[in-house]
Amino acid sequence: MATIGVTTDAAYSFRDHSGEVSRTTLHYDPLDDSGDNSGIIGALGSVSVVGSLLETLTDCLSAGTNLNNKVDPGMPGLPSSEFAQRELAARMRYQDNVTGKFYRFDIPGPINDLFTSGSDAVNMSAALMVAFKVAFDADAKSEVGNAVTLLDGRIVGRRS
Repeated sequence: MATIGVTTDAAYSFRDHSGEVSRTTLHYDPLDDSGDNSGIIGALGSVSVVGSLLETLTDCLSAGTNLNNKVDPGMPGLPSSEFAQRELAARMRYQDNVTGKFYRFDIPGPINDLFTSGSDAVNMSAALMVAFKVAFDADAKSEVGNAVTLLDGRIVGRRS
């Protein structure tokens, strides 16, 4: 098993009576790349238990938890490709299956094989995109918790 990063940080947010949010961050062992998600599930369990106990120690209302896997900038292989450019992204569009609302996210520094030849469009029938779409549609949610469907994507520049 290879560890990913230096630590996994969990930022626990709490809202007070006036609506202001405070945050406290705790550090955990880094996630591991076990292939069966057991390391990720274990880390999430620890974060959840500590978060639940934090909630009992405050009069504030829990406003959420944000996980961040901190990566050592000195790790070998960064960046992963000499062609990796943060100025380019694949802007992906998806839709909430219940409300119909559209959302988007960017894949930074996309590989060239992601796009249809001679086009700015993401090739949604490419093997990598088909696998990603299956996993995304099965597991991702909209910001209100509904199932979503990945629709399409296109290449964009940094200021798009």
